[in-house]
Amino acid sequence: NSALTVSPCCWFSGAGIPLDENLEKSRKLLNEVTDWIPECGVCKQQEESGYNSFRQASFDIIADTDDTAIAALDVNIDFNCNAACVICGPGDSSLWSKQLKKHKVIHIATELDQQTQLTNILTTTNFSKLQRVKFFGGEPLLTDTHIKILERIPHPENVDVWYTTNASVPPSPALLELWSRFKLIFFEASIDGIEDQFDYIRWPLRWKQVERNLLSLKDTAPVNLLFRINHTLNPFNIFYY
Repeated sequence: NSALTVSPCCWFSGAGIPLDENLEKSRKLLNEVTDWIPECGVCKQQEESGYNSFRQASFDIIADTDDTAIAALDVNIDFNCNAACVICGPGDSSLWSKQLKKHKVIHIATELDQQTQLTNILTTTNFSKLQRVKFFGGEPLLTDTHIKILERIPHPENVDVWYTTNASVPPSPALLELWSRFKLIFFEASIDGIEDQFDYIRWPLRWKQVERNLLSLKDTAPVNLLFRINHTLNPFNIFYY
């Protein structure tokens, strides 16, 4: 299905609302929901257990925005990925699909079409009050979709940018310069182990290359870039955690 959808957050378990016209219209449809729905079960369970939920945490982000401005945006760019991690699957990785013989030419066309739709929609989106944008994949650094979005943000000095990346694609000097304009860049590398353990879990990526990329980025990154680790705890690394 090549149709783009919008959801209130990345924890929303439903299929989302088709984004066939513009983001503001879709947000108004979501705002009509006034009670707990099954798709919001994660936050409901957290709040009933006495924890501060993702829903409640979002209030600090959206408090000063109006009905048309976007305060926070999570973008699942596509499923284009150069890894077939053992803790992933074909729904989130084009390489996994290829390995399982499920990869078809139409997938490539669909992904390119989605990227075009996404960038076209976001060119008409009000980013004047944007405070945070997160990029997910696949591997978000494999395409320039994230760059097109960042270039549309009018006040980058007010915006935190998050990447969840496998760190196999080194940022170009031009991208580093673009990042330097933003408030903070959170470079969140997906690492579940090192050396042979990494090579197995994150096949066919190689730890030595990822290590070189990270050390190089440490030396060349703008001062507003912060490193983070995004990991899974799984049967292959639990005894080495």
